Amino acid sequence: MKKSPVLLTFIITFALLMQQSFSLLDVSKFTNKCLGDINQDKIIDIQDADLMKLTYDSNRGEKSYNPHADFDNNGVVDINDASVVGRNYGKTQCHLATNSLTSSPISTTSATPLFMIGPLFTFASPNSTFQTNFLVFDVQNFVGADFNLTSNSSLATVNYATFQGTHLFFKPTLVLANDTSTPGEFHFAFVILGENETLTGSYSLLQTIYNTTANAGNGNLDIHGDVLVDVNINPIPHTTQDGFLSVIIFTGGGGGGRIALM
Repeated sequence: MKKSPVLLTFIITFALLMQQSFSLLDVSKFTNKCLGDINQDKIIDIQDADLMKLTYDSNRGEKSYNPHADFDNNGVVDINDASVVGRNYGKTQCHLATNSLTSSPISTTSATPLFMIGPLFTFASPNSTFQTNFLVFDVQNFVGADFNLTSNSSLATVNYATFQGTHLFFKPTLVLANDTSTPGEFHFAFVILGENETLTGSYSLLQTIYNTTANAGNGNLDIHGDVLVDVNINPIPHTTQDGFLSVIIFTGGGGGGRIALM
């Protein structure tokens, strides 16, 4: 049966309208139609956050990998996927969650942030503990981070890490990784939960506690694999400042050590 010109016009117009509406979404990047809803119950809540924590840092083919949490379908559940849950946390309508990441991008233009270990100088004795903080300066609309620390384990080991710092402690935050199980190595990741929860300014993100050995020598405290994510689920370009560790044993009494972070 031949279609009338009116019907053909309606079909073509409808197709064009549908194409235009879908073009508002960056579907090439995020393929899950309900972004953040890992258990697909049309609500982004604590259950989705818990599922993200279980599958975080997994790769396709691994037992812990959850394809419903891999929103950009790149084969790894990473800080970008976790930030999707964070941005849409608390939403109860899937279509709102789907549109929120791409329909109205938020400006994140600012000076290049600095991510570093601090303070620059601290003092400790051998066989004792000392602490450092992970600091970020001049960041805008910051919602998540994932980074690693490697230290010279013959000089110091990371005992544990705790949240600290201006404002971050008061944000609803999902800790995705906090691993100090390997001597000399440390992995940490978190996202802030809630569409309106971001950090802008300079912050102390984390406090790390180390234990020194009796060995004198020099070593590095290296930040690597560091990713900072903004409110649009894009990486934030930044500079990184590593630390330099020097354990000095003084002879002739005392035994004080100096830890220099530069």
